[in-house]
Amino acid sequence: MNKTRLPDQYYDRVLGGWLGKCIGGTIGARFEGNKNWIEVPRDQLFPETVPPNDDLDLQILWLKVIEEKGLGITADDLADAWIEFCWYPFNEYGTFRRNFRMGIHPPLSGTFNNAYWETGMGCPIRAEIWGYVFPGAPDQAARFARMDGGLDHGEESIGAEEFFAAMAADAFIESDIRRLIEKHLFRLHPGGDVLRGVRAALDSFDRGITLKQARENILLVAGHPEGCDARTNVPFTVLSLVYGGGDMEETLRASLACGYDTDCTMATAAALVGQILGAEGIPSWMKEKIGDELVVGIAYNRPEPTISALAHDTVKMGTSFSEAPGAVEQGGDISKNVFQVSYDRLPSLAPGEAIRATLSTAGGGQQFRIQAPTGWKVSPNCLELPGRQTTLDISCEPRGNTLPHKNLFRLLNEAGETEYSFGVCGAAIWRLLAIHFNTLDPLTAPCGWHKAMLHTFADLDQCYLPEPGVPVEQAWRDICQSLGRPPVYICRERTLRPSEQIGFVGTACLYFERQIFSPSDRDIHIVIGHSEPFRLFLNGEKVGESREHLWWTPYNATFKSRLHKGINSIVLKWLRTDPNSKFFMDFKSIPVSGKDPGQHFLDWDTDLEEGISWLGGPAVRDENQTCEVPRELAASR
Repeated sequence: MNKTRLPDQYYDRVLGGWLGKCIGGTIGARFEGNKNWIEVPRDQLFPETVPPNDDLDLQILWLKVIEEKGLGITADDLADAWIEFCWYPFNEYGTFRRNFRMGIHPPLSGTFNNAYWETGMGCPIRAEIWGYVFPGAPDQAARFARMDGGLDHGEESIGAEEFFAAMAADAFIESDIRRLIEKHLFRLHPGGDVLRGVRAALDSFDRGITLKQARENILLVAGHPEGCDARTNVPFTVLSLVYGGGDMEETLRASLACGYDTDCTMATAAALVGQILGAEGIPSWMKEKIGDELVVGIAYNRPEPTISALAHDTVKMGTSFSEAPGAVEQGGDISKNVFQVSYDRLPSLAPGEAIRATLSTAGGGQQFRIQAPTGWKVSPNCLELPGRQTTLDISCEPRGNTLPHKNLFRLLNEAGETEYSFGVCGAAIWRLLAIHFNTLDPLTAPCGWHKAMLHTFADLDQCYLPEPGVPVEQAWRDICQSLGRPPVYICRERTLRPSEQIGFVGTACLYFERQIFSPSDRDIHIVIGHSEPFRLFLNGEKVGESREHLWWTPYNATFKSRLHKGINSIVLKWLRTDPNSKFFMDFKSIPVSGKDPGQHFLDWDTDLEEGISWLGGPAVRDENQTCEVPRELAASR
């Protein structure tokens, strides 16, 4: 990075951006998730009090990290700060927290176990900090935005964060919003829905149709039922920018009218307009409503918790970076060991399986010993990493009757201290107990013989196996004998997809069983993602059911229950009508003391283990692996 001439009125522009961010987030917060067309009188735009906003909270945290570590920060530095200071367990944030605590590092932490949320708005909304500390250097802003976005998102959302970060960096030089958008469109994921929706927004504006019509066009080409998905909301943000014409109130109204993730779209659009206008150009009545207090919701706040001080400190870092030629390319202290790990497959294994990991480091060479968790093997287990790559062969060979979900491999230096750790998850393992369906008699069916020939059906209320205490072991023996093999289903990302292995495609009632080992008695939320009716039993007792047919998300149903210390048996009765349906299940412990805040405000459990005592049997050779695997698992693949 060449020494950059700082823009005129740098502080006023940064303050205007942060004020716009706070104004948009404050107005939009109470409308978040409302998918209607929203129009509100001016005197009702602002709430009575200013709420905290995750759009800004993480950016405040990122400023702390770069103040302390400079330009040599890594994604792990951001991740460590997040775990320590940002408790938010919502959606992709919660998935990131779970992944990183399980030893899954960025950028894999953004996509593993995150198929639904990886296209969320969580990272496009935290782009401004990178633009503000790299004024006039959009490529550098985009580079750091990519590092940031990979914590909890995939390419669609990462590209959107790069797009907004680069525009923020460039907006110190270029004040034409349309030219900023066009200049940085290439940063959006090629061929993706975000780019398709943004182009639809620009085309609608160019054709002179109404904002409402333009909104409908975006929903047609990039609409998504998730209210906080980037594929809809990034185009809405761009739509409000071009229809707002650089006017703060018009931009806010356009963004609010579109609905969906209003706090995010309004905050991002208003930040760019506020940056271009400067703090002096923002309407005074808006600044009076927002004040100067920096309201945050995480466990960190600035030493001087004001918006003006935030702007001052941001400018201080941007000034420092602009006066350090080559600092960004150098990447900070090159003597520091900076580790990275990658895998040749999803880092989630069942007993008897193996994975290959590639470990690399930048920095000085040193001897390391790898400490593997109990029941796992790693080869080699001693290595030297003088800035090169080492391939590790890791196998899952659990001792006893359980497989931990969390399995950390620790790199110990010559003093025996842990310098780095990475993880391989224990997979969820379901066994199929039964498949049942009903048929119609073509001679008596009121719908006629042709429908009787075409359709099967099933009934959630029909007990195809005795309920509630489903005879698991007897059903398991029966189906194994019938099929001639044990039907076992390995879920590497917490989601059961039986269509991948069950050949029958008609409507049927499926019974599955899974065993969970808990190290303690605990009250829990069982969080379910489903698209079709199901009934759930825990330790022989019914804990809940749903008869809804829904768009699948990981949060479609939640049941409060209790795991006892030791092995717990979970039986799923699933009324499957769509061969492509899937079922998600995971757990969140309720605090031992204090009020239950609800599952949405709790972290995912990482200390549970998979019960595998029923696997047993001799081992057979799996042609796709270099190790022995239990016969049951080999037969199921």
